[in-house]
This record gives sequence, C-alpha cells and structure tokens, in this order.
Amino acid sequence: MRVFGPDDFLELSVFESLEAEFVQLEAARRAAGRPVTLLRLDLSAGIATVPTPQFINVIEQNLLRLAGNPRPAGMQGTRNWLGEDRDWRWLNYRDVNRWFESLEILRRN
Repeated sequence: MRVFGPDDFLELSVFESLEAEFVQLEAARRAAGRPVTLLRLDLSAGIATVPTPQFINVIEQNLLRLAGNPRPAGMQGTRNWLGEDRDWRWLNYRDVNRWFESLEILRRN
C-alpha cells in the first residue's frame, strides 16, 4: 500500500484506484452472499479537479457500507464532509491514507 505524505498531490489516479477497489470489494461481498450496493465515483472526463464535499462523501459512504456494523477492528471512522470553512479541518493526505488503510482492513474481512 502506498503511503501518502504532505508533499503528495491528490491526483485522478488516486480516485481511480479507490473506485477499482470499491468495485472489487463489492463483487467479493456479493460472491460471499453479503451483497452491498456502493455509490460510484464520477470519474468522467471534464469533472472538476478539486473534489467537492459531495464527491469525497461518496468515498466515505462506500467505506461505511462496506464496513457494516460493527466496523471491523482497527478501522478508523469515516467523516461527513461539509465543505469550505464548515469542516473542522481540511482534507489532507492523512484522510487519503485512512481510506486506503480502511480498504486494506476491509479486504481481510
């Protein structure tokens, strides 16, 4: 798993990797008889390069849906992004690492 740092950029390839993981985990859950319906990230050409809170919340919601209740041991909680100055802190590399760490935990469960 790649670990992101403060000098990394949130490139489209990060979101493409997340979407691929979501599709794979969704199929694995379905095959195991634990179907889950995930939201799709809109990665179509022409989308804004700065992700909106709604876009980021799709990632957070998918992690919640895959985790189920109770959340697997070691998996950090998700966030509901409000945008602009309404969040207590801005999206950064720690959030991206949390997403990928969560996906790693979910793959094992």
